[in-house]
Amino acid sequence: MKAFRIPPIYCPLPLARHPALDKVEAGCIDYMRKWRLFWTDAQLQRLIATRCGEVVAMLYPFGDKTLLQVAADYMLWAFAYDDEYCDEGPASRDPAALIAGSSRMQRAMESAEVLFDPEDRYGMALRDLRLRVAEHGRPMHAERFVMMQRSYFMAEMWKAVAPKPMLNDYAIKRLYGGGGMSFTVFCYIVPQLDISEEELFSRPVIALTEMADTFTTWDNDIISYPKERARSQDKQHNLISVLCREYRCSDEESVVIAVRMRDRVQGLFSRLRDHLMQHGSPALQRYADYLGYYAKGSLDWHRSNPRYLYTNGIAGELCMVGAEPADAPLDDSHDPLPISAIAWWWQYDPARRSVLS
Repeated sequence: MKAFRIPPIYCPLPLARHPALDKVEAGCIDYMRKWRLFWTDAQLQRLIATRCGEVVAMLYPFGDKTLLQVAADYMLWAFAYDDEYCDEGPASRDPAALIAGSSRMQRAMESAEVLFDPEDRYGMALRDLRLRVAEHGRPMHAERFVMMQRSYFMAEMWKAVAPKPMLNDYAIKRLYGGGGMSFTVFCYIVPQLDISEEELFSRPVIALTEMADTFTTWDNDIISYPKERARSQDKQHNLISVLCREYRCSDEESVVIAVRMRDRVQGLFSRLRDHLMQHGSPALQRYADYLGYYAKGSLDWHRSNPRYLYTNGIAGELCMVGAEPADAPLDDSHDPLPISAIAWWWQYDPARRSVLS
């Protein structure tokens, strides 16, 4: 099958890598083996090739090495869970099994003082992560992590029983599904930012966080689509498939629409991030800065990772080409996207109003 071409993607944000990359990479492979987060040897090799240490070093380039290891292990957990429960393993074809299994995993994380089910390798691995965040992070970091994981599972359950969403429902599912909002929690956990509840949960900051998450999930859908198509996976909740349904267009046309949508969010994100970095508290300024590294690191990692470049996720036949850096956006409009689930972000556009008033 001919490799699918992704258009150039515009992302004028900073890029950096945490110096502990190599050590963290080895650590998350040990974590995967310890908890047996794979169901075949082939899946084990695909997860090793994913290079979770590399992606977290790009997502969270500053901060504590111990907490960076927790983030890397969680990234590995999420890829393994996504593959085994949501995409290709037995539970991916059985919504009841996915819902029951995910609910048990969440409870294992919530009731960490007592072993909920020692035979549940995914639940035990998730409990381990929560305990390590509580041990090494700041007060409330572990509880925020648990809260966002609950939203992650909720979205995956919804996807399992409603696999062909239209665009507005897709925007909600994808915001939380795949671990998107859970990963942004580590933007302040890894550097141990003491950001207040008042600031973190203010509407402009929630909007900025949701946009950073949306970059990673939309980029994942755009760049993973060729692999899913080549491996004949029925991914009807991938952004490209959703846009094909929404606008009755080809996948080649859909991927251009997706990149244009991303460009418009990129413009708003940059304007709001710059504003918060100028007018927020020192902790908020750093958090807004780190969200930029998070978005850029995710995109650059997706562009070059074997999981997405090759049909088998390791090497050999290319399924995707393109996605190189663009010099300018395809869409630089300041108007909100016609997606009601996320249109509220534009209420906090600094080009329209004072977002901290």
